[in-house]
Amino acid sequence: MGAQPARIHPDATIARLAERQDGVVARWQLTDEGVSARMIERRLAAGTLRAVHRGVYALAFRRLSRTATRRAAGLAIGADSAVSHADAGGEWDLGLLPTGSVSITVPGTGGRSRRRGIALHRAPLDQGDWVLRNGLRLTSPGRTLLDLAALLNARALERALDEAYYRHLVSRITLVETLERNAHRTGAPALRRALTDHELGSTRTETGLEETFLRAYRSHGHSPFRCQVPMAPYRVDFLFPLQGVIVEIDGPAHRTRRRKAQDAKRDAELARRGFPTVRVGYEEIEASVEAAVARVDRELAVPSS
Repeated sequence: MGAQPARIHPDATIARLAERQDGVVARWQLTDEGVSARMIERRLAAGTLRAVHRGVYALAFRRLSRTATRRAAGLAIGADSAVSHADAGGEWDLGLLPTGSVSITVPGTGGRSRRRGIALHRAPLDQGDWVLRNGLRLTSPGRTLLDLAALLNARALERALDEAYYRHLVSRITLVETLERNAHRTGAPALRRALTDHELGSTRTETGLEETFLRAYRSHGHSPFRCQVPMAPYRVDFLFPLQGVIVEIDGPAHRTRRRKAQDAKRDAELARRGFPTVRVGYEEIEASVEAAVARVDRELAVPSS
């Protein structure tokens, strides 16, 4: 008597596969593991599985994260596709929070039908323009920024570039290499301009208040600055290198007695190193950011033009 085939435990198999993929699984993955079409249909009818896309399912009790919806979209479109644009930017933590349809790029000009909930982009995907990250195929940081360059305004692109540089995802060299591979992509001119005009990492902001001040200072201020500059063991919000002056933007958390004491100690230490600190509170920015910029310029002893 020959060996008996191993018994399939479909619920355990489904749970195991889905758990590795944020709660989603493709039909072909289940059938490869021996789960029959009939077993799948019975669970869809019972409600323990639910369809996300044609041939892609989610565990019924699982609320899907954005990453899970990206995985589902990639499984639906095919193995040669890649999560791209703002959704890839979200996976790379570039400060983007996309909603709505998931952006997926596929090579070639045809062969894939559009599906609800998926924004399909058709474009070449060079070997250097995609990576496999935690089992999710997505565009590389450089290719992601190139795609975003066609969609973002100049400041938003700077912020994405700064964040990618801060996270050690890109360098000027890797971005130039991406441009060389994709010289005719729609975002190429904007990315080239950004690399010409912008120093990577120089204007990274961490809060909305910092961003508001940065935009206003660029419009009304008179001295060059850098953002988020390491001065061990600290990192300062704004450094004005010509004057050797630090500007800190203080949110509501800085109003507590403990935080004020910490700030005073930090300011004194930096002053001893030759870097005095000017503090700008959130109330001042909310009242008039232009007035806050003018005060900073006075503190810097920069004459008005």
